[in-house]
Amino acid sequence: MTREHHHHAEPGKGAHATAASHDAGPGPGKRTLAEDANGDATASAARHESELHRLRKEAHAAYLGGEGFEKRGVLDHQLDAINDMKDYLNKDDPPSFGAKVLQAAIQVSVAAAAGALAVAAGEVVVAAALVAGGGAAAAALPGVFASGPDGSVDPIKFCSDYGTAVRVSSGKAAHKLHTDMNTVAKARSAHARMLALVAAPDAIKQVQKNLVLDAWVNALKVKHQGGKASDMGKANFGDSTKGRLHIQGIRVDPGAKPGTQIGFQGLEAKLTGVPQAPRQFDLNRKIEDIGVSRTIEGNVLAPPGGRSVPPTQFAFGIRPDKTPDYRGGEVSVIAEGQLAKLDGASSWQDGLGLIWHKMRGFTLASLGVRNISN
Repeated sequence: MTREHHHHAEPGKGAHATAASHDAGPGPGKRTLAEDANGDATASAARHESELHRLRKEAHAAYLGGEGFEKRGVLDHQLDAINDMKDYLNKDDPPSFGAKVLQAAIQVSVAAAAGALAVAAGEVVVAAALVAGGGAAAAALPGVFASGPDGSVDPIKFCSDYGTAVRVSSGKAAHKLHTDMNTVAKARSAHARMLALVAAPDAIKQVQKNLVLDAWVNALKVKHQGGKASDMGKANFGDSTKGRLHIQGIRVDPGAKPGTQIGFQGLEAKLTGVPQAPRQFDLNRKIEDIGVSRTIEGNVLAPPGGRSVPPTQFAFGIRPDKTPDYRGGEVSVIAEGQLAKLDGASSWQDGLGLIWHKMRGFTLASLGVRNISN
C-alpha cells in the first residue's frame, strides 16, 4: 500500500469521520454561517426600514411643515403666496365674479399649479405627490367655494377660497408622497428633492402666484366673453381683450432663409383688465406655461406687385392647455398663401403651427418685451 493510501485509511481520518466532525456543529457559543447570514440580513432590513422611516418623515415635514420646518414647508409657502395675491389683485376697481365662474377658473389652474411645482421639484415621486394634491384641490373646490350675498366673489374671497382648497387637499399629496417612497432608493431621491424645493421659497411662491394670476385671468374671460375657463372666448383673436394674453408684432417672410423666416423683433404684449404689478409676472414665464388663452397676431411680407398693399394680417389662439385654435376669418387671404410657403408647412394652419412651436419655449422678456401693458 502506498503512503497516500495508508494515510487515508487511518482510523478517524477517513471521509466519513471528516463529515461527522462537521456535522457535530460549532462549539458552545459559536454561530453557524447560516445564522450569521440571517442575522446580517435581519440587521440590514432593520437599518433600511429605519432609514425609510426617517426619510419619509422628513420629506413629509418638508412638505406640510413641522419637525424642523415649522411655518416654512412647501405648503406654507404656497399658502403665503396665495394670500399675498389678495393685495396684488385687489386694485384698480377689481371685478367681482360669480362663484361658479371662479370655481371653474380655479379648477383649470389648481392642477396646473401642481404641475408647475412638479417641474420645479424635478423628481418623479415628488412630482406625482404634488400633482395628486392639485387634483384633490380642484375636486375640493365645490365644498369650500361659496359666493357672497349678491352671488359675486371679490379678489380677497377668491384667494381665501383658493387657499382653502389647496390646504384641504394637502393630505392627499402627503399620502401619495409617503406611499410612493416605498424603497430606500426612491425615498432618498424624493427626500433630497423635497429638501431642495423647500429651500427655495421664492421659487415656490412665484410659481403659485403665477397660477393664481392664471385663474383670475381665466375668470375674467368667462365673465366678459362667456364660455368656459378652458376655451378661447368669443372675441376676435386680433383684439386685446379681458381674459386673454395678447402677443403682437410677429413678422413672417417666407422668402427668407429657413430658420430666419419668422421674426420676433419689437414684440408687444397686453393683459387687459389686470393690475400693473401682477401683469409683469408673465414676463419671465415660458409662453407655453402661461395657463390662459393666448392670442398671437402678426403680418406676413406681402408678395410683390400692385401699388396698394393688401391686408397681410394673421391672428390665432392657443388655449390654456396649449392646443391651438385657428379661425379662417382671422387670417387674410394673402397671409394664408404666404404662411403655407413657410419651410415645413403644407397649409396656412401648418404655418401658424410653426410660429407657435418656434416661440412657445421662450419667455416674453427673452423675445424683447419689457412691459406687459393693459
